[in-house]
Amino acid sequence: MPPLPFRRLLPLIVLPLAACAPAHVPWANPAVPKDQWASDWTNCRRQAEDEVMGYQSEKQAFSGPIGAYDRIEDKREVDGQVAQCMYDLGYVPAGKDH
Repeated sequence: MPPLPFRRLLPLIVLPLAACAPAHVPWANPAVPKDQWASDWTNCRRQAEDEVMGYQSEKQAFSGPIGAYDRIEDKREVDGQVAQCMYDLGYVPAGKDH
């Protein structure tokens, strides 16, 4: 189990990642109803965040430049896993008209 100070900081890490979510779903799949796109995207994002945050809890939390770098890398990892999940579901990046 992570040390107590880190567990207190976890919401401060997860909530900003969730706040980075775009207002629209940046993926499209004409084979599924449009109202399902947001649900699929949210599920992929949750899975990726859970996996990355699970790994993050095993790492030591750093502050300063090292901590900032870790947060940037974690966001990149989440974004990459979300993209793979959406591709696996048959989605493609949406154009501006979606």
